[in-house]
Amino acid sequence: MTIFTSEDAIRARRAVATAAAADAASLRAFLALRERRPSQPNFEMLQSVLFSAGLSVCPTSGSPVFNIDDCPPRLRTALWDVLVALQRVINEKTAEAREAFDAALRVLKPMVERHRVIL
Repeated sequence: MTIFTSEDAIRARRAVATAAAADAASLRAFLALRERRPSQPNFEMLQSVLFSAGLSVCPTSGSPVFNIDDCPPRLRTALWDVLVALQRVINEKTAEAREAFDAALRVLKPMVERHRVIL
């Protein structure tokens, strides 16, 4: 997939977005998408399906794929918490988000070290 980034392409995308948000129903739908929170079960299912298909990289996002079924439930939750905290620290750039990210990493680190020994 190619994403064009020229000024003309950006203006065209903004014009489409403006037109799509012009009516109340489209605006409500758009705002609902912005308010959605990531879902851990969807993440786990996607990882499982992609890994089962033999993929090591998600074809849509380019993110790494791993065998989620090989992770204990507490490790899955800790991984998810780190990903959500990473999203916040990148997007929000606040001290609270950084603290949440650090806390999530502190929980994950010993689990990863224990998991590595098992492998």
